[in-house]
Amino acid sequence: MIILDAAPNRADVKERLKIADIYLDIYPYSGMTSLIDPLKVGLPTVVLEGECSRSKKGASLLRSLQMFDLIASSEEAYIQLAIELGTNSELRQQKSAQIEQKMQENPRFMDSRAHSAQMGALFQELFQKYQTDTLNKNFRLRDINLIIFPDWNQSEDSLYQDLASVISTLVARPDQSHVTLLVDTTNISEEDADMALSSIVMNLMMSEDLDVDDGPEITLIGQLSEMQWEVLLPRIHSRIGLENENHEAIARVKATNLPCCELDNLPNISFLTS
Repeated sequence: MIILDAAPNRADVKERLKIADIYLDIYPYSGMTSLIDPLKVGLPTVVLEGECSRSKKGASLLRSLQMFDLIASSEEAYIQLAIELGTNSELRQQKSAQIEQKMQENPRFMDSRAHSAQMGALFQELFQKYQTDTLNKNFRLRDINLIIFPDWNQSEDSLYQDLASVISTLVARPDQSHVTLLVDTTNISEEDADMALSSIVMNLMMSEDLDVDDGPEITLIGQLSEMQWEVLLPRIHSRIGLENENHEAIARVKATNLPCCELDNLPNISFLTS
């Protein structure tokens, strides 16, 4: 046995590894970056894969190189593989040549750009899922999600007529319990918009005897980020066209790409439910 002093730099580490015949990975806590250097110099590496995440890291590198036969699943197999490599120079040379060839092909764990791109895509996917779950919860999205962009600057009578027509039409639909109506609140405070809608719903319940207990769900949409709109828009089935709309808001959030249905046609349109 030869005990060496600590190497001052990575280049010295590689030179010392070149005089070895086999690299025995530590266990139960496998190495990760410490395995890169022996693999770079083509040193046959024996890894014991355990059950926990920390015990699988070294094995993941060898799997990436498709060197499956250097991964042991038990302590006995680990010892046996080490003995076999230690006593069989031809086998060592074969494995060394295979490792060198695989490492020259720039494996995934050595391609930092590709790995970074994959990690970036994964984080983006996770964040979009988080955004989707959050929007589903906060906006109470249902099987059918519709949106309107009222012009809140129009006269009170015109605004009432637009909103009352939409709500009464949706309440009359047999699938009202599956519908969420999203209402854009650009150019108005959410509090004022809520008061206006509450007043309209109350008047409809009293004057037209509408029962809104089963729906539709009405949700106000305030200021959303561009990314939030990108997540929300695919969940919206259609934009309901109003006589007086906020065209600037529609263009800004790119809702012009949504299918648009006119209010007169709304009772006859069949929306696909998920």
